[in-house]
Amino acid sequence: MKNKTIIALMTLIFTTNIALSQTTTVQKCSVHSTEVDSKNSVTALVEMLYEIEEKIAANECNANNTLFVYDIDETVLSVNPQTQVVHGIRYSDEVIQALQNEGISTLALTARPVIVPEDALELKELAKRYFQYEQQMSAELMSKATFINSLQTRVSKLLATQYKFAYSDLRQVGIQPEQGATIFAKDLDFFLLDPNEDIDYTDESSLSQLILYSAGVILASDQAKGAVLERFLQLQKLDHHFTCIFYADDNGGHIKNMNHTFVNAPSIQLHSYHLPTAALQ
Repeated sequence: MKNKTIIALMTLIFTTNIALSQTTTVQKCSVHSTEVDSKNSVTALVEMLYEIEEKIAANECNANNTLFVYDIDETVLSVNPQTQVVHGIRYSDEVIQALQNEGISTLALTARPVIVPEDALELKELAKRYFQYEQQMSAELMSKATFINSLQTRVSKLLATQYKFAYSDLRQVGIQPEQGATIFAKDLDFFLLDPNEDIDYTDESSLSQLILYSAGVILASDQAKGAVLERFLQLQKLDHHFTCIFYADDNGGHIKNMNHTFVNAPSIQLHSYHLPTAALQ
């Protein structure tokens, strides 16, 4: 039995008389990509929910093997550049809650950086101090264990700063990203796209490519989101778990990359939705 939230949202679709058929859809192999018209922008996420429900009812998708991936800025929320006040858009809180209540996994995937330039400078200095200590091994300095613990605490705080902003923004608009992330490992996780590379905290280029996951949110540091999602699922050992992925973003470049990444994955149906920017309500 559908919960009250889903029923209310389904009613909204019919009363506004807006359908996904009014958008442009391109199908290629296992990828179904939709360009949402600006007049359908406000209810776009609601209609995605409706389509997910339809596909589950038709046994084209299964709730346990479905993943809903959403961008943050100008997709589920908007930040006023003057006041920095955050407000939700496109009924995103209700849609995501409804999906989570149905047992569907949800994942925020934002291009926001893990490390901003001023934090990168401090991280480099901390790393230099560590290497200097390794070389000096002076008895006058604090013990190695104490120093490393101090370093790790400061590094962890810096690395989590931008994540906390993103997580806080989502919570402010009523979205609880962790509720749809029970299938994923809970630990704070940092990684790079290239599995053969290690993170170098003394190198700005390495820091700029750092990706962070925690509690249902990925900060991709403006890297190709399709590649980031593919790498994340591999690391989580879930690259063969999901058979249906629904992806919403207002950035056409990220949509194209997501389509390109999963077009050759026949075991996965990707449904991507390119949303118009700034759907205020």
